[in-house]
Amino acid sequence: MLFAEDLVDELCLIVYPFLLGHGIHLYDKVERPAHLTLSAERRFDSGTMVLEYKRGDRQ
Repeated sequence: MLFAEDLVDELCLIVYPFLLGHGIHLYDKVERPAHLTLSAERRFDSGTMVLEYKRGDRQ
């Protein structure tokens, strides 16, 4: 996985405002934190959000 190899510099998520049962685990097998920081967000009248994350400081 890209997170396990520390190859993720940016991540863009599109969040839609509806519920699917108990939800879907998007990254349930990540063993270490990616240290990403929210860099931008856009909200639309429909409730949809676009969230952009960039690599932050590593420990």
